[in-house]
Amino acid sequence: MDLDLMPFDEQATITNLLSRYRHGALSVREVTAFCLERIERYNTELRAVLAVNPNALARADALDQSADKSAPLFGVPMLIKDNIETADQPTTAGSTALAGAPTGRDAPLVTALRDAGAVILGKANLSAWANFQTSRSVSGWSDVGGQCMNPHRADYTPSGSSSGSAAGVAAGLCLAAIGTETSGSIVSPASVNGVVGLKPTVGRVSAEHIVPISHTQDTAGPLTRSVADAAAIDAVLAGESSGTNAPQAIRLGAFITAGRHPEDVETLFRSVFGKLQTVGALVHVEAPDDRPLGKHLYTRLLYEFKADLNAYLASRPGNAPDSLKELIAYNNAHPGALAHLGQDVFEASELKEGLDAPEYLESHNLLLEEAGSMINATLDEADLHALVTITNGPSWRIDHENGDDGTLGCAALPAMAGFPHLTLPMGLVDGLPVGLSLIGRHGADRELLAIGARVEAALGLAALPNRFTHSDK
Repeated sequence: MDLDLMPFDEQATITNLLSRYRHGALSVREVTAFCLERIERYNTELRAVLAVNPNALARADALDQSADKSAPLFGVPMLIKDNIETADQPTTAGSTALAGAPTGRDAPLVTALRDAGAVILGKANLSAWANFQTSRSVSGWSDVGGQCMNPHRADYTPSGSSSGSAAGVAAGLCLAAIGTETSGSIVSPASVNGVVGLKPTVGRVSAEHIVPISHTQDTAGPLTRSVADAAAIDAVLAGESSGTNAPQAIRLGAFITAGRHPEDVETLFRSVFGKLQTVGALVHVEAPDDRPLGKHLYTRLLYEFKADLNAYLASRPGNAPDSLKELIAYNNAHPGALAHLGQDVFEASELKEGLDAPEYLESHNLLLEEAGSMINATLDEADLHALVTITNGPSWRIDHENGDDGTLGCAALPAMAGFPHLTLPMGLVDGLPVGLSLIGRHGADRELLAIGARVEAALGLAALPNRFTHSDK
Protein backbone atom coordinates (compact mmCIF):
# COMPACT_ATOMS: atom_id res chain seq x y z
CA MET A 1 0.00 0.00 0.00
CA ASP A 2 1.17 3.53 -0.76
CA LEU A 3 2.67 4.88 2.46
CA ASP A 4 2.00 8.43 1.29
CA LEU A 5 -1.72 7.69 1.48
CA MET A 6 -1.97 9.56 4.78
CA PRO A 7 1.46 10.87 5.78
CA PHE A 8 1.81 11.33 9.51
CA ASP A 9 3.14 14.88 9.52
CA GLU A 10 1.65 18.28 10.29
CA GLN A 11 -1.01 17.62 7.62
CA ALA A 12 -2.30 14.52 9.42
CA THR A 13 -5.30 16.13 11.11
CA ILE A 14 -8.92 15.21 11.55
CA THR A 15 -9.98 18.24 9.50
CA ASN A 16 -7.77 17.26 6.57
CA LEU A 17 -8.86 13.63 6.74
CA LEU A 18 -12.56 14.57 6.75
CA SER A 19 -12.01 16.86 3.79
CA ARG A 20 -10.40 14.05 1.79
CA TYR A 21 -13.25 11.70 2.65
CA ARG A 22 -15.91 14.21 1.65
CA HIS A 23 -14.16 14.99 -1.65
CA GLY A 24 -13.81 11.31 -2.49
CA ALA A 25 -10.01 11.36 -2.32
CA LEU A 26 -9.92 8.57 0.28
CA SER A 27 -12.15 5.79 1.51
CA VAL A 28 -12.45 4.78 5.15
CA ARG A 29 -11.38 1.26 4.20
CA GLU A 30 -8.16 2.59 2.64
CA VAL A 31 -7.27 4.58 5.75
CA THR A 32 -8.24 1.79 8.15
CA ALA A 33 -6.26 -0.79 6.16
CA PHE A 34 -3.31 1.62 6.05
CA CYS A 35 -3.29 1.94 9.85
CA LEU A 36 -3.71 -1.81 10.36
CA GLU A 37 -0.78 -2.38 8.01
CA ARG A 38 1.36 0.02 10.06
CA ILE A 39 0.35 -1.78 13.25
CA GLU A 40 1.33 -5.13 11.72
CA ARG A 41 4.62 -3.69 10.48
CA TYR A 42 5.76 -1.80 13.57
CA ASN A 43 3.92 -3.12 16.63
CA THR A 44 6.17 -6.12 17.16
CA GLU A 45 8.83 -3.61 18.16
CA LEU A 46 6.66 -0.88 19.69
CA ARG A 47 4.10 -2.99 21.56
CA ALA A 48 1.78 0.02 21.58
CA VAL A 49 -1.26 -2.01 20.50
CA LEU A 50 -2.37 -4.75 22.85
CA ALA A 51 -4.93 -6.25 20.43
CA VAL A 52 -6.35 -5.30 17.01
CA ASN A 53 -10.12 -4.99 16.63
CA PRO A 54 -11.29 -7.78 14.29
CA ASN A 55 -14.29 -5.67 13.29
CA ALA A 56 -12.34 -2.58 12.20
CA LEU A 57 -12.52 -3.19 8.43
CA ALA A 58 -16.20 -4.13 8.58
CA ARG A 59 -16.85 -0.87 10.40
CA ALA A 60 -14.89 0.99 7.71
CA ASP A 61 -16.94 -0.64 4.95
CA ALA A 62 -20.17 0.31 6.68
CA LEU A 63 -19.06 3.92 6.91
CA ASP A 64 -18.06 3.96 3.22
CA GLN A 65 -21.53 2.77 2.30
CA SER A 66 -23.12 5.60 4.26
CA ALA A 67 -24.34 8.56 2.27
CA ASP A 68 -23.90 10.88 5.25
CA LYS A 69 -20.28 11.80 5.94
CA SER A 70 -21.05 14.71 8.24
CA ALA A 71 -20.28 13.00 11.56
CA PRO A 72 -17.56 14.93 13.43
CA LEU A 73 -15.18 11.94 13.64
CA PHE A 74 -16.26 10.18 10.43
CA GLY A 75 -13.70 7.49 9.62
CA VAL A 76 -11.14 8.71 12.17
CA PRO A 77 -8.91 5.71 13.10
CA MET A 78 -8.44 5.50 16.88
CA LEU A 79 -7.00 3.31 19.61
CA ILE A 80 -8.69 2.86 22.99
CA LYS A 81 -6.68 2.28 26.17
CA ASP A 82 -7.32 -1.24 27.41
CA ASN A 83 -8.84 -0.25 30.73
CA ILE A 84 -11.84 1.18 28.83
CA GLU A 85 -14.50 -1.37 27.92
CA THR A 86 -15.36 -2.05 24.29
CA ALA A 87 -18.10 -4.55 23.50
CA ASP A 88 -16.19 -6.34 20.75
CA GLN A 89 -12.83 -6.90 22.52
CA PRO A 90 -11.64 -7.99 25.96
CA THR A 91 -10.75 -5.23 28.42
CA THR A 92 -7.81 -6.38 30.51
CA ALA A 93 -6.18 -3.39 32.23
CA GLY A 94 -3.03 -5.22 31.13
CA SER A 95 -3.68 -8.10 33.54
CA THR A 96 -4.20 -11.77 32.72
CA ALA A 97 -6.78 -11.76 35.53
CA LEU A 98 -9.17 -9.89 33.21
CA ALA A 99 -7.99 -11.37 29.91
CA GLY A 100 -11.09 -13.40 29.17
CA ALA A 101 -14.03 -12.77 26.87
CA PRO A 102 -15.31 -9.24 26.14
CA THR A 103 -17.70 -7.85 28.72
CA GLY A 104 -20.18 -7.12 25.93
CA ARG A 105 -20.35 -3.50 27.05
CA ASP A 106 -19.19 -0.32 25.41
CA ALA A 107 -18.18 2.39 27.85
CA PRO A 108 -20.40 5.42 27.20
CA LEU A 109 -17.42 7.31 25.82
CA VAL A 110 -16.86 4.51 23.27
CA THR A 111 -20.51 4.70 22.28
CA ALA A 112 -20.10 8.44 21.77
CA LEU A 113 -17.03 7.89 19.58
CA ARG A 114 -18.78 5.26 17.47
CA ASP A 115 -21.86 7.49 17.11
CA ALA A 116 -19.53 10.27 15.94
CA GLY A 117 -18.15 8.01 13.19
CA ALA A 118 -14.84 6.85 14.67
CA VAL A 119 -13.22 3.56 13.68
CA ILE A 120 -11.83 1.68 16.70
CA LEU A 121 -8.64 0.02 15.46
CA GLY A 122 -8.01 -1.84 18.69
CA LYS A 123 -6.95 -1.65 22.30
CA ALA A 124 -3.82 0.23 23.33
CA ASN A 125 -1.26 -1.26 25.67
CA LEU A 126 -0.88 0.39 29.08
CA SER A 127 0.97 0.18 32.34
CA ALA A 128 -0.69 -2.72 34.13
CA TRP A 129 -3.51 -1.58 36.40
CA ALA A 130 -2.72 1.99 35.34
CA ASN A 131 0.54 1.99 37.34
CA PHE A 132 -1.30 1.34 40.61
CA GLN A 133 -0.23 -2.20 41.48
CA THR A 134 3.25 -1.52 42.84
CA SER A 135 5.33 1.47 43.88
CA ARG A 136 8.08 0.02 41.65
CA SER A 137 5.99 -0.19 38.49
CA VAL A 138 7.49 -0.13 34.99
CA SER A 139 5.60 2.30 32.78
CA GLY A 140 4.30 0.72 29.60
CA TRP A 141 4.64 -2.85 30.87
CA SER A 142 1.70 -5.24 31.06
CA ASP A 143 1.65 -9.02 31.23
CA VAL A 144 -0.89 -9.04 28.40
CA GLY A 145 0.80 -6.60 26.02
CA GLY A 146 4.49 -6.76 26.98
CA GLN A 147 6.71 -3.67 27.08
CA CYS A 148 5.52 -0.65 25.11
CA MET A 149 8.45 1.38 23.77
CA ASN A 150 9.01 5.08 23.10
CA PRO A 151 9.07 5.70 19.31
CA HIS A 152 11.78 8.34 19.73
CA ARG A 153 14.41 6.04 21.22
CA ALA A 154 14.56 2.28 21.70
CA ASP A 155 14.74 1.08 25.31
CA TYR A 156 13.35 4.36 26.63
CA THR A 157 10.03 4.52 28.41
CA PRO A 158 6.81 5.79 26.83
CA SER A 159 5.80 6.73 30.38
CA GLY A 160 2.36 5.78 31.60
CA SER A 161 -0.10 4.68 32.21
CA SER A 162 -1.59 5.63 28.80
CA SER A 163 1.60 4.36 27.22
CA GLY A 164 0.29 2.66 24.10
CA SER A 165 -2.20 5.44 23.43
CA ALA A 166 0.59 8.05 23.30
CA ALA A 167 3.15 5.87 21.52
CA GLY A 168 0.56 4.74 18.97
CA VAL A 169 -0.29 8.32 18.03
CA ALA A 170 3.37 9.34 17.99
CA ALA A 171 4.36 6.44 15.71
CA GLY A 172 1.46 6.97 13.31
CA LEU A 173 -0.35 3.73 14.08
CA CYS A 174 -3.55 5.74 14.47
CA LEU A 175 -4.62 9.34 14.11
CA ALA A 176 -5.81 9.66 17.71
CA ALA A 177 -6.26 7.62 20.87
CA ILE A 178 -8.08 7.70 24.17
CA GLY A 179 -6.21 7.43 27.44
CA THR A 180 -7.13 7.79 31.09
CA GLU A 181 -5.57 9.75 33.92
CA THR A 182 -5.69 9.71 37.67
CA SER A 183 -2.49 11.69 38.20
CA GLY A 184 -0.33 12.23 35.12
CA SER A 185 -1.32 9.19 33.08
CA ILE A 186 -2.36 11.21 30.01
CA VAL A 187 -0.09 14.23 30.17
CA SER A 188 3.16 12.44 31.06
CA PRO A 189 3.08 9.92 28.16
CA ALA A 190 1.90 12.65 25.80
CA SER A 191 4.88 14.79 26.84
CA VAL A 192 7.60 12.15 26.52
CA ASN A 193 6.23 10.81 23.22
CA GLY A 194 5.90 14.27 21.65
CA VAL A 195 2.12 14.46 21.15
CA VAL A 196 -0.82 16.43 22.53
CA GLY A 197 -2.74 15.19 25.57
CA LEU A 198 -5.77 16.58 27.38
CA LYS A 199 -6.83 15.62 30.89
CA PRO A 200 -10.35 17.06 31.08
CA THR A 201 -12.04 18.47 34.14
CA VAL A 202 -13.07 15.44 36.18
CA GLY A 203 -16.73 14.62 35.53
CA ARG A 204 -16.99 16.08 32.01
CA VAL A 205 -16.40 12.64 30.45
CA SER A 206 -18.24 9.57 31.71
CA ALA A 207 -16.06 7.13 33.66
CA GLU A 208 -18.63 4.32 33.49
CA HIS A 209 -17.27 0.91 32.42
CA ILE A 210 -13.65 2.03 32.89
CA VAL A 211 -11.44 0.06 35.29
CA PRO A 212 -11.16 2.58 38.15
CA ILE A 213 -8.60 3.92 40.57
CA SER A 214 -10.32 6.99 42.03
CA HIS A 215 -13.80 8.37 41.38
CA THR A 216 -12.47 11.73 42.59
CA GLN A 217 -9.66 11.96 40.04
CA ASP A 218 -10.23 9.47 37.19
CA THR A 219 -11.01 10.82 33.74
CA ALA A 220 -10.57 9.75 30.14
CA GLY A 221 -9.22 12.13 27.50
CA PRO A 222 -7.71 12.34 24.01
CA LEU A 223 -4.12 11.95 22.82
CA THR A 224 -3.66 13.46 19.37
CA ARG A 225 -1.28 15.00 16.86
CA SER A 226 -2.64 18.54 17.28
CA VAL A 227 -4.63 20.64 19.73
CA ALA A 228 -7.43 21.03 17.17
CA ASP A 229 -7.81 17.25 17.02
CA ALA A 230 -7.91 17.05 20.82
CA ALA A 231 -10.63 19.71 20.81
CA ALA A 232 -12.67 17.81 18.21
CA ILE A 233 -12.54 14.59 20.23
CA ASP A 234 -13.13 16.37 23.54
CA ALA A 235 -16.33 17.87 22.14
CA VAL A 236 -17.60 14.38 21.34
CA LEU A 237 -16.54 12.85 24.65
CA ALA A 238 -18.07 15.65 26.72
CA GLY A 239 -21.09 16.20 24.48
CA GLU A 240 -20.31 19.90 24.22
CA SER A 241 -20.14 22.41 21.39
CA SER A 242 -16.92 22.19 19.39
CA GLY A 243 -16.59 25.96 18.98
CA THR A 244 -15.00 28.15 21.64
CA ASN A 245 -12.80 31.16 21.02
CA ALA A 246 -9.76 32.10 23.03
CA PRO A 247 -10.07 35.21 25.22
CA GLN A 248 -9.38 38.54 23.51
CA ALA A 249 -6.39 39.35 25.73
CA ILE A 250 -4.82 36.10 26.92
CA ARG A 251 -2.84 36.21 30.15
CA LEU A 252 -0.57 33.26 30.98
CA GLY A 253 1.26 32.68 34.26
CA ALA A 254 4.62 30.95 33.81
CA PHE A 255 6.41 29.10 36.59
CA ILE A 256 9.22 26.61 37.12
CA THR A 257 9.13 24.34 40.15
CA ALA A 258 12.59 24.53 41.69
CA GLY A 259 14.59 21.31 41.72
CA ARG A 260 12.08 19.35 39.67
CA HIS A 261 13.72 19.45 36.22
CA PRO A 262 17.22 19.20 34.73
CA GLU A 263 18.80 22.50 33.74
CA ASP A 264 18.53 21.81 30.00
CA VAL A 265 14.77 21.28 30.35
CA GLU A 266 14.42 24.61 32.16
CA THR A 267 16.54 26.22 29.43
CA LEU A 268 14.19 24.87 26.75
CA PHE A 269 11.19 26.28 28.63
CA ARG A 270 12.76 29.73 28.93
CA SER A 271 13.64 29.66 25.24
CA VAL A 272 9.95 29.65 24.25
CA PHE A 273 8.97 32.65 26.41
CA GLY A 274 9.34 35.00 23.44
CA LYS A 275 6.93 32.90 21.38
CA LEU A 276 4.47 32.68 24.27
CA GLN A 277 4.50 36.48 24.50
CA THR A 278 3.09 36.62 20.96
CA VAL A 279 0.04 34.78 22.29
CA GLY A 280 -0.62 37.25 25.10
CA ALA A 281 0.77 38.64 28.30
CA LEU A 282 3.24 36.32 30.02
CA VAL A 283 3.39 36.88 33.77
CA HIS A 284 5.97 35.13 35.92
CA VAL A 285 4.34 33.64 39.01
CA GLU A 286 5.48 31.63 41.99
CA ALA A 287 5.08 27.86 41.61
CA PRO A 288 2.24 26.48 43.73
CA ASP A 289 3.73 24.30 46.47
CA ASP A 290 1.86 21.01 46.29
CA ARG A 291 4.37 19.02 48.36
CA PRO A 292 2.34 19.09 51.61
CA LEU A 293 -0.57 17.47 49.74
CA GLY A 294 1.35 14.43 48.50
CA LYS A 295 0.68 12.12 51.44
CA HIS A 296 -3.01 13.03 51.37
CA LEU A 297 -3.17 12.25 47.66
CA TYR A 298 -1.78 8.76 48.26
CA THR A 299 -4.14 8.18 51.18
CA ARG A 300 -7.17 9.20 49.13
CA LEU A 301 -6.15 6.98 46.23
CA LEU A 302 -5.60 3.92 48.45
CA TYR A 303 -9.07 4.22 49.96
CA GLU A 304 -10.90 5.00 46.74
CA PHE A 305 -9.09 2.30 44.77
CA LYS A 306 -10.30 -0.44 47.09
CA ALA A 307 -13.88 0.84 47.17
CA ASP A 308 -14.13 1.65 43.47
CA LEU A 309 -12.36 -1.47 42.19
CA ASN A 310 -14.41 -3.77 44.42
CA ALA A 311 -17.61 -2.20 43.06
CA TYR A 312 -16.37 -2.46 39.48
CA LEU A 313 -15.21 -6.09 39.72
CA ALA A 314 -18.41 -7.18 41.48
CA SER A 315 -20.54 -5.75 38.67
CA ARG A 316 -18.28 -6.71 35.74
CA PRO A 317 -19.63 -9.51 33.51
CA GLY A 318 -17.46 -12.56 32.92
CA ASN A 319 -15.11 -14.78 34.87
CA ALA A 320 -12.63 -12.67 36.82
CA PRO A 321 -11.71 -11.88 40.43
CA ASP A 322 -14.65 -10.27 42.24
CA SER A 323 -12.63 -8.10 44.62
CA LEU A 324 -9.22 -6.59 45.28
CA LYS A 325 -8.59 -9.35 47.82
CA GLU A 326 -9.25 -12.01 45.17
CA LEU A 327 -7.08 -10.11 42.69
CA ILE A 328 -4.13 -10.11 45.12
CA ALA A 329 -4.59 -13.86 45.58
CA TYR A 330 -4.73 -14.32 41.78
CA ASN A 331 -1.45 -12.46 41.34
CA ASN A 332 0.20 -14.61 44.01
CA ALA A 333 -1.01 -17.76 42.25
CA HIS A 334 -0.17 -16.51 38.73
CA PRO A 335 3.00 -14.40 39.02
CA GLY A 336 3.80 -12.40 35.90
CA ALA A 337 7.17 -11.70 34.34
CA LEU A 338 7.81 -8.72 36.66
CA ALA A 339 6.35 -10.28 39.80
CA HIS A 340 9.58 -9.45 41.66
CA LEU A 341 8.40 -5.82 41.69
CA GLY A 342 5.57 -6.87 43.98
CA GLN A 343 2.06 -5.54 44.55
CA ASP A 344 2.60 -3.39 47.60
CA VAL A 345 0.10 -0.73 46.49
CA PHE A 346 -2.63 -3.36 46.09
CA GLU A 347 -1.79 -4.74 49.53
CA ALA A 348 -1.75 -1.30 51.16
CA SER A 349 -5.12 -0.49 49.61
CA GLU A 350 -6.65 -3.77 50.76
CA LEU A 351 -5.79 -2.90 54.36
CA LYS A 352 -7.87 0.28 54.21
CA GLU A 353 -11.40 0.52 55.59
CA GLY A 354 -14.42 2.15 53.99
CA LEU A 355 -14.87 5.70 52.69
CA ASP A 356 -16.29 6.72 56.06
CA ALA A 357 -12.93 6.17 57.77
CA PRO A 358 -11.63 9.32 59.53
CA GLU A 359 -8.24 8.99 57.83
CA TYR A 360 -9.85 9.05 54.39
CA LEU A 361 -12.21 11.89 55.21
CA GLU A 362 -9.39 14.03 56.60
CA SER A 363 -7.25 13.62 53.47
CA HIS A 364 -10.12 13.85 51.03
CA ASN A 365 -11.60 16.98 52.58
CA LEU A 366 -8.22 18.67 52.82
CA LEU A 367 -7.56 18.01 49.12
CA LEU A 368 -11.00 19.30 48.19
CA GLU A 369 -10.27 22.51 50.07
CA GLU A 370 -6.61 23.06 49.22
CA ALA A 371 -5.77 21.71 45.74
CA GLY A 372 -8.20 23.78 43.71
CA SER A 373 -7.63 26.80 45.93
CA MET A 374 -3.90 26.74 45.14
CA ILE A 375 -4.57 26.88 41.41
CA ASN A 376 -7.33 29.47 41.69
CA ALA A 377 -5.26 31.69 43.98
CA THR A 378 -2.38 31.73 41.49
CA LEU A 379 -4.73 32.45 38.60
CA ASP A 380 -6.67 35.13 40.47
CA GLU A 381 -3.65 36.97 41.84
CA ALA A 382 -2.54 38.08 38.36
CA ASP A 383 -5.92 37.77 36.58
CA LEU A 384 -4.69 34.83 34.48
CA HIS A 385 -6.50 32.55 32.04
CA ALA A 386 -4.07 29.64 32.45
CA LEU A 387 -0.81 28.57 34.04
CA VAL A 388 2.04 27.46 31.80
CA THR A 389 4.95 25.27 32.87
CA ILE A 390 7.04 22.19 32.03
CA THR A 391 4.97 19.01 31.86
CA ASN A 392 7.82 16.76 32.96
CA GLY A 393 11.37 15.87 31.98
CA PRO A 394 12.30 13.72 28.98
CA SER A 395 11.98 9.95 28.82
CA TRP A 396 14.21 7.67 30.87
CA ARG A 397 15.62 4.19 30.34
CA ILE A 398 13.30 1.24 30.92
CA ASP A 399 14.40 -0.77 33.98
CA HIS A 400 12.62 -4.09 34.49
CA GLU A 401 14.75 -4.91 37.49
CA ASN A 402 14.07 -1.86 39.66
CA GLY A 403 11.10 -0.04 38.13
CA ASP A 404 10.67 3.55 36.98
CA ASP A 405 13.12 6.32 37.82
CA GLY A 406 11.66 9.27 35.95
CA THR A 407 11.60 12.98 36.67
CA LEU A 408 8.73 14.64 38.49
CA GLY A 409 6.20 16.72 36.62
CA CYS A 410 3.38 19.16 37.28
CA ALA A 411 0.46 16.72 36.97
CA ALA A 412 -0.34 16.09 40.63
CA LEU A 413 -1.92 19.42 41.56
CA PRO A 414 -4.47 19.68 38.69
CA ALA A 415 -5.14 15.96 39.15
CA MET A 416 -5.92 16.39 42.87
CA ALA A 417 -8.11 19.38 42.08
CA GLY A 418 -9.84 17.77 39.10
CA PHE A 419 -8.91 20.77 36.92
CA PRO A 420 -8.18 20.57 33.16
CA HIS A 421 -4.58 20.06 32.05
CA LEU A 422 -3.38 20.26 28.45
CA THR A 423 0.11 19.34 27.25
CA LEU A 424 1.60 19.94 23.80
CA PRO A 425 5.08 19.46 22.33
CA MET A 426 7.60 22.13 23.32
CA GLY A 427 10.76 20.70 21.77
CA LEU A 428 13.57 18.20 22.26
CA VAL A 429 16.22 17.74 24.92
CA ASP A 430 18.99 15.37 23.86
CA GLY A 431 16.72 14.15 21.08
CA LEU A 432 13.82 13.36 23.42
CA PRO A 433 10.49 15.23 23.55
CA VAL A 434 9.47 17.56 26.36
CA GLY A 435 5.94 18.91 26.75
CA LEU A 436 4.56 22.33 27.67
CA SER A 437 1.64 22.29 30.11
CA LEU A 438 -1.36 24.60 30.28
CA ILE A 439 -3.49 24.34 33.42
CA GLY A 440 -6.86 26.05 33.41
CA ARG A 441 -9.82 26.75 35.64
CA HIS A 442 -12.30 24.07 36.64
CA GLY A 443 -14.71 23.49 33.76
CA ALA A 444 -12.89 25.85 31.39
CA ASP A 445 -11.69 23.03 29.14
CA ARG A 446 -12.89 24.56 25.87
CA GLU A 447 -11.21 27.87 26.66
CA LEU A 448 -8.01 26.04 27.59
CA LEU A 449 -8.05 24.19 24.27
CA ALA A 450 -8.57 27.44 22.38
CA ILE A 451 -5.60 28.97 24.19
CA GLY A 452 -3.62 25.81 23.51
CA ALA A 453 -4.27 26.12 19.78
CA ARG A 454 -2.85 29.65 19.87
CA VAL A 455 0.21 28.46 21.80
CA GLU A 456 0.72 25.56 19.39
CA ALA A 457 0.66 27.96 16.43
CA ALA A 458 3.17 30.25 18.14
CA LEU A 459 5.56 27.39 18.89
CA GLY A 460 5.22 26.13 15.31
CA LEU A 461 5.19 22.47 16.35
CA ALA A 462 2.84 19.58 15.75
CA ALA A 463 3.51 16.03 16.96
CA LEU A 464 7.28 15.63 17.00
CA PRO A 465 8.62 13.36 14.22
CA ASN A 466 10.41 10.10 14.94
CA ARG A 467 11.85 7.28 12.89
CA PHE A 468 8.46 5.62 12.48
CA THR A 469 6.82 8.68 10.97
CA HIS A 470 9.96 9.62 9.01
CA SER A 471 9.70 6.25 7.25
CA ASP A 472 6.54 7.49 5.53
CA LYS A 473 8.51 9.92 3.40
